[in-house]
Amino acid sequence: MEMSKPELSQRALAMYSEVDGKTIQSRNLTDDIFRRMTEAAGMMLDWPLYTRSGGFSLADIRTMTLQHITAHGPLAFVVVDYIGLVRPSGKKGQTRQQELGETTRGLKALAMETGADLFMLAQLNRDIEKRESAIPTLSDLREAGDIENDSNIVTFVINPEKLNPETPDKGKGMLWVVKHRGGACGKIELRFNAPLTRFDNLSRYHTPEGY
Repeated sequence: MEMSKPELSQRALAMYSEVDGKTIQSRNLTDDIFRRMTEAAGMMLDWPLYTRSGGFSLADIRTMTLQHITAHGPLAFVVVDYIGLVRPSGKKGQTRQQELGETTRGLKALAMETGADLFMLAQLNRDIEKRESAIPTLSDLREAGDIENDSNIVTFVINPEKLNPETPDKGKGMLWVVKHRGGACGKIELRFNAPLTRFDNLSRYHTPEGY
């Protein structure tokens, strides 16, 4: 709901062709870059990936999901980007927190009904930037209560360089699982490739003994 289909397609093309978005937008392409983009685009055509752009309500998301399952079969997962943009139901007298709670409960019910994993993206409160430690906590989620209560897993995406430009962990990213209803919590270090907006496995190289 935050990006158009062409924007999402360009983002995916950059990730999988390993050609950064700025180069793609410039259209100043060498033969090698054009070949990589063509190969990546051909691969993406076979993806069972469907996008819908626009402003949607919870009822819209449910209808689109069930219609898609009827037409194409089961879905592996549904992504809502992001939950704060889901239109409220229009019930009078509701606070913003009540509207958000209605949305999170509805999306959880949809996941249970369809058997699909459902990813809800959410924003953090801006107040985190004013703290000495900018490491987020569950309370930093906007209208955190319902998001936290209704989610089976809550994961923060952290860029150490943004928290501290002088960090020794340049080029690293982190997925921090802070709630896991059926498993362990913890941090997963990854390589963050900023030009491609992509996370990769973090390779560690050890010097063999004797060298």
